[in-house]
Amino acid sequence: MKVCKALLLISTIFIITATKVIADISSIGVYGISTHNDDNNGKGYNEKNIGLSVYYDHFKYQSIDISSEYGMFRNSFYDDAYFVGIESVYNLNDFLSFGFTIRHWETVNNTYAKRIATVYPRVRLRLTPSISLDYIMRKSGQIYSLKIDLK
Repeated sequence: MKVCKALLLISTIFIITATKVIADISSIGVYGISTHNDDNNGKGYNEKNIGLSVYYDHFKYQSIDISSEYGMFRNSFYDDAYFVGIESVYNLNDFLSFGFTIRHWETVNNTYAKRIATVYPRVRLRLTPSISLDYIMRKSGQIYSLKIDLK
């Protein structure tokens, strides 16, 4: 009986925590396209980087927004990539923002083994009141995604 009560308590805590985590999601990122500045020594790259992420807003002050992003997508080396990042953007006006993202990467096949923390410049173009096109600049190319605001 004690085991059942303990499992019920743990399950309840898990459900409440999961509900809170889901309710706090401020935006969803939809990944899909990347471009590259080279051809990977003739091998080419996967440039259809399908994936999803979630954003949590942490701080807003005047024109500055700071949020975290957690996500995954199929990377340019056909490997599953998982990341956690923090971004800071300056909202220039209602349509254009720029800033940077710091990400930590992990991959299934270790294609990003030496990327403990990578800084990427970022530009965000608001297409509608709740949908933005994100453009992340990398040394090797670009990543494009959509950010869909939920709040």
